[in-house]
Amino acid sequence: VRMITIDTPETKLPGPGGVYSQGFWGDRAWQELQSLIDIGDEVEVDDYGVDSNDRMLGRIYKGAMDVNFEMMVAGWGVLYIICDGEQDCRTDKAYHRACEDAVRDGRGNFDPRKPLPQLPFIFRSDKQKRPLSKFVGDIKTTYVAPEDWKQVPICNRIFFTSEDIAKAGGYKPRRKEPK
Repeated sequence: VRMITIDTPETKLPGPGGVYSQGFWGDRAWQELQSLIDIGDEVEVDDYGVDSNDRMLGRIYKGAMDVNFEMMVAGWGVLYIICDGEQDCRTDKAYHRACEDAVRDGRGNFDPRKPLPQLPFIFRSDKQKRPLSKFVGDIKTTYVAPEDWKQVPICNRIFFTSEDIAKAGGYKPRRKEPK
């Protein structure tokens, strides 16, 4: 299952020349997930279809606990909403607040003593030698080109698979900030 709304550090990313890991951060994210659910635990998954790698897209629940959300609260998930025009891309504001709280409190990936050196989507782009392709919107009404992703605060990002989808969602291009 590809857990929607969050992105976690990679542990076994296939790419040219081998399999890549984000090391400590990937291992710790995996440990956090195992502390929430383990093999054999009964879970429910809200099914949101499949991604381009044929993985189920879903939100995982163990009883009343939203596992995706708890990964965000712990700081081992980074907000990662992908809009492809098939579903409503706005998410529960609680996810944004959980991201902001994790950043502010220095939890998980955001620990100032050992911060995640590269966001998972950037790590994948680098290791798989793929250019950034998703337009990046904020939770308000503007978007930027893929290469300008840093202009949108980490806890406000929404990724669009095309500029047309961003526009169809009511987003407008943001002016480029001077470098």
